[in-house]
Amino acid sequence: MLNMLFTGIISLMLFGYAPTHARSVFRPQDPYKPKLSVAWENKHKQCILESYYLQEYPLFGIFDQEHFFNNYLPTGSIHFRNDKNKSVDGTTIALLIDELLEEINQKKKLPKIKRSTEFKHFSILRKRNFNRKKKNGFMILKCKDYPFVVKLSIETPESFTQPFTKGLEPLFFFFMAGGTNRHLSGFTRIKNADYVRNCIAQAPNLNVEFDIPRKWFYIPKNCPWLELKGKNIGKNKHLSTSIPGTYCIIADAIEFDHKFTLTCKNDREISMKLCNLVNFYIDPHIDNFMVEKETNKVVIIDTEHFPTITGLGQVDTVYTNQFHWYVDLAFKCIDDLFLRDKSKRKDIAMNGAGQLKL
Repeated sequence: MLNMLFTGIISLMLFGYAPTHARSVFRPQDPYKPKLSVAWENKHKQCILESYYLQEYPLFGIFDQEHFFNNYLPTGSIHFRNDKNKSVDGTTIALLIDELLEEINQKKKLPKIKRSTEFKHFSILRKRNFNRKKKNGFMILKCKDYPFVVKLSIETPESFTQPFTKGLEPLFFFFMAGGTNRHLSGFTRIKNADYVRNCIAQAPNLNVEFDIPRKWFYIPKNCPWLELKGKNIGKNKHLSTSIPGTYCIIADAIEFDHKFTLTCKNDREISMKLCNLVNFYIDPHIDNFMVEKETNKVVIIDTEHFPTITGLGQVDTVYTNQFHWYVDLAFKCIDDLFLRDKSKRKDIAMNGAGQLKL
């Protein structure tokens, strides 16, 4: 309901804004306009995106290669979350993911029904942000034989530089957070999970035991990297970095006894108390919280760094309910999209918008 409110407010603004957003053909081109070039590594063909909304940190500061490989899927035995007597080798999980990518690349038609089980080793939990024809986007799957969830992210140079073709939610993120997308923000999930764990460990009188699933990165075999180059983004004239074009996050699957809902006052209070504690480094969306069946712990299943995808800075208000929070977030989005003049957009492109960084 709250997401519908947020989407509705911005959608109404977009409909009123779109007819006036076209650029005059007589206006001279700005030689200092921020530009992003994306290509497959060691390939010459580039795809270009020019926008005053592009910022240095979301595009060139999020991916930490050392951290990525320090948290890579282990090749040895991985014990199941709640049964230490059972385990599976990481190489087995990797082989299943490699086979999944082969199925996708063979243009296998993804099912239209949510949670259908079309793939050999995986069932689909969520695919609304995955383009099955162009084979890019974000998809969440559950391993059929082992208690693990796989979050698969695929981008190409073309899809990376076409943020306006991915739907409203990715469009909001692009404008609010300096050109970021789900592919980039996924790199924050493990580092942010560590931050949240530390906050919880140091917090007195929570009265609820929280937990976060274990998570690892993995790059399927034969998947190329993307090379990003920036011009007039930030204070450096030229920037560059390389990121995996395809990668996965493997996490413990959680069997829940109770999934949080907005209709339950206790659920709302617990989720907002935690989000305030961690300065909204996690998304307060109620679906991100559940009570685990085996342990009775409140488990936070999504640890994507929320300031990275929304451009949030320090949150000084203590929020007691989701409604107030999402209304304020909607107004931030409106301000980012419609209330910045050209000089302000240029200043933000040069100096950043002040969002919190990991």
